[in-house]
Amino acid sequence: MMVVSPRARGSVAERRAGSCCSCSGSHWSPQRAANRLAVEVSRRMRSRRSTGEDFSSCHVLKGHGRSRTACFAAESGMTTSSSAMTTEAGGRAKGRVVDIDTIPLPLTASEQVSQTERSLQSLESSGKRLAVVEWLLPVNQRKADFLAVDPTLTEPASTFEEFRVASTLASVLLEGPEEREVTSSRLDDGLDSEPVGLLRSDDNRYIAVVFPTADVVDDIRELAETNRDSTILLVNPQWTMQGNIISDFGFGERRRRAEAFLGQFQSIYSLAERRIGNNIGPNFVNGVRGVVRLLKTPKVDWQIHIMSNNIGLLRQPAVIRKAY
Repeated sequence: MMVVSPRARGSVAERRAGSCCSCSGSHWSPQRAANRLAVEVSRRMRSRRSTGEDFSSCHVLKGHGRSRTACFAAESGMTTSSSAMTTEAGGRAKGRVVDIDTIPLPLTASEQVSQTERSLQSLESSGKRLAVVEWLLPVNQRKADFLAVDPTLTEPASTFEEFRVASTLASVLLEGPEEREVTSSRLDDGLDSEPVGLLRSDDNRYIAVVFPTADVVDDIRELAETNRDSTILLVNPQWTMQGNIISDFGFGERRRRAEAFLGQFQSIYSLAERRIGNNIGPNFVNGVRGVVRLLKTPKVDWQIHIMSNNIGLLRQPAVIRKAY
């Protein structure tokens, strides 16, 4: 078992996490929904280009029996706005302007962790203690610049390198402003299995399982049963909850039991990146190719951010949707 002191680990966190830029009530997986969002953005960009419409400022959002037009001040240069203005049409809400809460797209991995910490505090204030975090890791092209989207800039990171970076970010989260001491160990067998990390704060308030796999679900269940006063975080799970014909959790009763248990964990933060078409640049080309990042927390709807050199545009979502 390795003990990471606050001072020593903090400096490591700055080098690893900070250097990246200078660095519904059940378990939620963004993969399928993110792909659908990316396809829809591409479709809307093509439509708006063909009509000459400014796609960076207004977007019609349809769903749930009504349409909404979300408008953003793309040229204002704003980088810290926490809400967007939306005009609702239909029924008594026709013509009414309301606020929609948004979260600025994080510009560094450190900011990503800070946003996660706020979501974690909200979870605890509601009396819950089981959470899932899915981070966009500062590896590959994002190691030197968290906003970089060109995958040809560097060699792909190994699974162990990704695991190491995720563990560092999780240690930063667990330490918190109180500078708790964090201990680190492994849940996997350390031989030929995928790496799975176990982090604990010195006061046992927080336990994080980093890169959990289907093989350690029983271990996670035991942790939850024997640490009922601890908040348990699953950081970047390696299983897939949807879409597989053959489940990562096997068949029959074993699968049902695993999925029922993991369904108790609430997704509190997810940041994902999706590519549209064969694109290696930051901007959309004729609305057909490009890169988007998708941000979701329990308090905000799906946010789609178009990767752009315009920081004011980048920080604000281009499209907001309630669900997919």
